Parts: sequence; C-alpha cells; structure tokens
Amino acid sequence: MTTLVGNGLTLASLRFPFLKVSTLTFDSGEDYVEALAVSNGFLYAGLDTAPGKVVKIDLSDFSKVSTLTFASGENSVFALAVSNGFLYAGLATSPGKVVKINLSNFSKVSTLTFASGENYIYALAVSNGFLYAGLVTSPGKVVKVDLSTFTKVSTLTFASGENAVYALAVSGGFLYAGLATAPGKVVKIDLATFTKVSTLTFASGEKLVFSLATSDSFLYAGLETSPGKVVKVDLSTFSKVSTLTFTSDEPYVETLAVSNGFLYAGLFTYPGKIVKVNLTDFSKVQTLTFDSEEDIVYHLVVSDSFLYAGLDTAPGKVVKVAL
Repeated sequence: MTTLVGNGLTLASLRFPFLKVSTLTFDSGEDYVEALAVSNGFLYAGLDTAPGKVVKIDLSDFSKVSTLTFASGENSVFALAVSNGFLYAGLATSPGKVVKINLSNFSKVSTLTFASGENYIYALAVSNGFLYAGLVTSPGKVVKVDLSTFTKVSTLTFASGENAVYALAVSGGFLYAGLATAPGKVVKIDLATFTKVSTLTFASGEKLVFSLATSDSFLYAGLETSPGKVVKVDLSTFSKVSTLTFTSDEPYVETLAVSNGFLYAGLFTYPGKIVKVNLTDFSKVQTLTFDSEEDIVYHLVVSDSFLYAGLDTAPGKVVKVAL
C-alpha cells in the first residue's frame, strides 16, 4: 500500500528522494566526462581531452581540488578503476594505454602501453590483484595486467563477430564483457584460467551493450537503443530473464549503477536523464531530468547516499543526486 504524507509525497519518496542537489562545472578545456571513480572521500573524473585529464573532487563539499594532465599522446580517458591506493586510467588510444596514478599525492607514476592492435580501452575492472581492460576492437579483446608489477600478462581475443568491448563487470570469479554488437552479446570469462566460458546473445533489436552492473546473482546490461532497454541476466544459469524497455523519450542507456535495491540508468539525451528501476520487480520507478545544457549522462557512480553523474559536455560537468 502507498502511504501519502502530503503534497502528493509518499513515505518511499521521502526515504529515497532521487533529487538533484547541485552541479559542478569544470574549467574551460576540461571537457567531456567519460569516466568516474570514487576513493576515500574523493571523486575522480576522466576527461576525453588531448592530452587526457583527470579532475579530483572533494565529496565533502563537492568542490574541485585539482586537475592532473597527462603527457602528449596520452589522450581520451574513457575508463577508471581504483585499487590499493592507485587510480588506473584507461585511454582510448591506438594502441591502448593505462596510466597509473598515486592517489596519495595525485601524481602520475607510469604508463603501460599495449601491443599494436590492442586499441581503444573503453572499460576497466579489477579483481584479485589484476586489472582487466576491455578493448573496442574487431574481434573484441580483454587485456590482463598484473598490478603488482604493472605489466601485461596476456590478451584474450574473442571469436569473430564478438566485437567492441564497451563494458566489464566482475561477479563470483567471472568477468563479464558487454559487446556493442547487433544483437548485443555478453561474454563470460573464467578469471581463474582467463579463458572464455560462453557467450550470451540477446534477441533481435536488443543491441549495443554499453554498460553492465551486477546485483545479487543478476547481471544488468544497458543497451544503446531507442527507446533504451535494460536486459536482466541470471548469473546462476547465464541466461536472459527479461528486458525492461523505457519510454520513447528515454533512449540510449550509456551507464548503469546500483544502490540499495535500485538500478540507475544514465541516458544519452538532451538534457540528460536518469531512470530509476526497482530491482525487486524489475520495474521503472521514475525518471529524473536535468536542467538545460546538462546533457548526455555518460557515467554514473554511487558514494554513500549520493549518485554522481558525469556529463559529456564542454566544459565537463558532474551532477550530484540525492538517493
């Protein structure tokens, strides 16, 4: 039963407000937020600039601390991951590169350059001392990096037609790679052996897996379709459960985040939108629409009771949302 508390508000809406708090706008030349990561009270935003940049934000007052600019040729930060006091920035370059950053002093440590043909890092994931980089190549590839030495271990190349790794997620000793194919596909990888287990292919019209998120024993795949769609996958059987389709004005799911039993889907729209989904019954709850010129929600991350949305704008912006 829904309990009203006045002015059309419900107890649930008061507990989970899903309201925009504020917007942080970066300086001129700090454009296009493509990736976000959180560590120890700070938010890090990776920018699609040449050279690439990472902006450090203090979450206590939601203010910019400083900007780290990479070397010439270290362009286009499209993925970020944190492990043991270091931030790793995946670059959409040819060949792909990963920049290692010491978070204690926010300085660059070194850069790892992949082999020829291992291009365009669009996703990173960390598990048990290893970093995994998803590449937008044909066929798709995932590169395994030993973080203790910051050296490449090996590269897993997918089958023909399994192209363009746009998203990675780790759950239960397996790595899942979302592919921007038509129809969309998810590749399951055994991390113990770093070998492919199987590939799940979605239905016709369920194309372009641009984002992945896990919750409990389920994987959620965000599709860059119009209208936007999210596919629910049972990880125990690695089979599709169902597909949630948004409304006609809610296209192109770019990013997903999970918090307290809800899934949040960031959309490629003008202005940007975030769709809130109840995971208990896999139904849409509501949509939050940003203000004018707060366009294209490219990445989402959760910290405490807030959701942060990185916008693909010039200059770049991050929107803070109360959950």
